[in-house]
Amino acid sequence: MGNSIPKSEEDLHKDFLQKNNYEYVKIMSKTDFSSEIIAFSQKFQCCVAIKIFKMLNGQKDIQVYNYQLNLIQSLRDQRYVLKILDYFQDIKIGLAAIVIEHCYCNLSNILELNELNHKQIQAISYQILKGLCILMEKDIVQHTILAKDILYCKKRNQFFIDYDLSNIFFGSQPNDKITKKVDLFSLGLIFLECFLQRTLTVNEQIALKTQNIFTVLPILNNSQHILFLNKIITKMIDLKNDINIVDLLSELNTFEIDENCLKQISVQNRILCVNKIDDIIQAIDCDTLKIDLSQNYFGEEGTKNIGINLEKCQNLTYLSLKLYKNNLSAEGLKNIVKSLEKCQNISFLNLDLGNNDFGQEGLENLGMSLSKCQNIANLILVLNNNKIGIEGAKYISKSLEKLENLECLNISLKDNEVGTLGASYIQESLEKLKKITSLSISLNNNLINSEGAQNIGINLEKCKQITTLNLDLSQNSLFEQGIKYLSMSLESCQNIKHLNLNLTQNNIQQQGVKYLGLSLEKCQNISYLILNLNRNNLCREGIKNLASSLEKCQNITFLQLYLNWNLVDNQSLKYIGLCLEKCPKIQSLNLSFYLNNLTSEGLDDFGESLRVCQNMIFISLNLGGNQISDEEISSLSKAFANCTNLENFNLNLGFNQIGTQGAVNLGNALANCIKLKNLIIDLSNNSIGAQGVQGLGSALEFCTNLSNLTLFLFDNKIGEKGALILGSNLAKCTNISQLKLNLNNNQISGEGVKGLVLGLSNNINLQDLTLYL
Repeated sequence: MGNSIPKSEEDLHKDFLQKNNYEYVKIMSKTDFSSEIIAFSQKFQCCVAIKIFKMLNGQKDIQVYNYQLNLIQSLRDQRYVLKILDYFQDIKIGLAAIVIEHCYCNLSNILELNELNHKQIQAISYQILKGLCILMEKDIVQHTILAKDILYCKKRNQFFIDYDLSNIFFGSQPNDKITKKVDLFSLGLIFLECFLQRTLTVNEQIALKTQNIFTVLPILNNSQHILFLNKIITKMIDLKNDINIVDLLSELNTFEIDENCLKQISVQNRILCVNKIDDIIQAIDCDTLKIDLSQNYFGEEGTKNIGINLEKCQNLTYLSLKLYKNNLSAEGLKNIVKSLEKCQNISFLNLDLGNNDFGQEGLENLGMSLSKCQNIANLILVLNNNKIGIEGAKYISKSLEKLENLECLNISLKDNEVGTLGASYIQESLEKLKKITSLSISLNNNLINSEGAQNIGINLEKCKQITTLNLDLSQNSLFEQGIKYLSMSLESCQNIKHLNLNLTQNNIQQQGVKYLGLSLEKCQNISYLILNLNRNNLCREGIKNLASSLEKCQNITFLQLYLNWNLVDNQSLKYIGLCLEKCPKIQSLNLSFYLNNLTSEGLDDFGESLRVCQNMIFISLNLGGNQISDEEISSLSKAFANCTNLENFNLNLGFNQIGTQGAVNLGNALANCIKLKNLIIDLSNNSIGAQGVQGLGSALEFCTNLSNLTLFLFDNKIGEKGALILGSNLAKCTNISQLKLNLNNNQISGEGVKGLVLGLSNNINLQDLTLYL
């Protein structure tokens, strides 16, 4: 037989831990003498810290280990010292271990994240000195304590001194009397740094060994907490003072110690992002875990491993799990979601289970597990395209109504054929969620009719505490009557401030949009409004009614209105413009009129209205596919020139008939928008040549605050000359750090590309470039 290959130290540790029912996760620190490892305990079903050390002197070390271990074991029930959970050794391989509770941060971390108040400093001092006093009573001595050696357990609201293994196990022999004094000086410096809210300099630390604290740090003479300084910190860092811990605690007890104030301390959020099943276990000591296993097709065995690893991450408060398109079966889903029942600290859960195949049985399994996660306050649940049907919706509704602490719900059930009855089940469950204030429901393409809209509305009326509502009922069959029911219900939801309604492709027509408008007039608390009315056969009369209602919503500051693929004509656009003139509070505007019937007359009137709206800092305008020519763009450009407060501008004029003059006019207008920071312009599929590009590019030089620029100019007539000109212009836009440029299909070859790239290379602040040629 050949010689076996010696195991690495890591493998040796893994085997050592496994034999004692601990699963190795990762190493935290290592010295020649010892290692500290994070592991999962099968016995305690939680994350633990294990200190492994080498017994270099055989039987002699074992004797010391056993003696000192007996001392430590006697501290098991003491509040102010770290809990010793377990211990074990293996004489053959010369390793011994103690298992202690795992603390996720130390005082050094705490000081970076917090400005401690005086009460908190007193409480920390009390807990540390109390713990040290207990250790000294057992002859367990600590030396040269650093901030990183002071651990904090958020769950127990407690600070502890970490065990110094080298001193404990090798600092004394059995029956030796320990006389070494705890290093109060180093601990006093730590308390002083807490007090100062900064790290002491090396010179200050040296000076404090020989000089009075108020001489080294004269600023402390004016402190309102000088009594604490004199009674505690000064005595600790005075090397001539022979005070002991018992005396210090006696002095501390003269102050009002409030340990509960430590609950206000912030700890670092430990975040891990993974896309491999085996890496999930690394989140055992994390607060936030983001898993993306979309389109992995890991099979039944993979789902078991996900569940096994996930259930060990019991400290998670935030979990995002993306399992989109994995052919998950009902059993596979059960393997995964069952683990959530053990992660009881989760308050934010994002589950993307779209495009799988678990059906109604899978939904039943999911529902049972979710209902046991009572601490969830924020839930995002994506179940698109899973054939869940009416019964599946019923299972989900039963689990949702049990989540009594839910405050924010976002559920997406697109393409599931839940129908009118299924939608009703979901809505009925919401009535029982008394804490919910933010609700997002997507029921896109689910065979919902006007009766379904009525049921949704009835249940919405009962959710009076909701302030944010996002409702997607696109591609259903609501018709005018369904919108009437829904609109009447909105009138009862007077607390709503943010409303997002997607009613695309519901054939609501003119009367339906009138019902909607009249209801919006009565919802005067709305400040944030998104209306998506694409593909609804809306024409002039319907848009007039809508505009008339919107102008009465005087508290709106954010408006998005999508009217793509309707019958919006010039007069319709005029109505919308007049509405905007009467809504002076609007600062953010997004209008989309893609593929309608707009000409120069309509844009003239609309442009005049925009010129009045000088308070806007964000405008997004989609006029693509409207046969707009140079003449029309000239009118619109005059309006933009007046919007001098604009910081963000997104203009889509693609698939129109804009040539050189239109581009020049647009450029001249942009030159007046000197506050612009972010600009997106889409002029693709037009007839813009080199001269037009020059007019547009030279104008950008005046936008000195511009940092992000996106230009879509594909399918035009820019040519070599235009590319050279554009490169030269952009080189002068020295504040641009992010640039996205699409010049595909513009007859640009070698020289043009070379000139463009050369020009861009002269822009020294450009950090992120995306270029399509």
